[in-house]
Amino acid sequence: MADEAEPEVAIQKIQKSDALFAELLQEFPTIYNQASKDFKAKNKKANCLRLLSSLTKL
Repeated sequence: MADEAEPEVAIQKIQKSDALFAELLQEFPTIYNQASKDFKAKNKKANCLRLLSSLTKL
């Protein structure tokens, strides 16, 4: 029984981390929004990605 629950728990953790990542990503339009004035600014985009990574511990 315990073995059956472990994959389910892992899946739930992944889903929560994916949801957190998606929620945080919305705070950084520089990364994904081509209409953003900073979309082509490589340094700003890199800084946003670094911050996003540290927030999500990736």
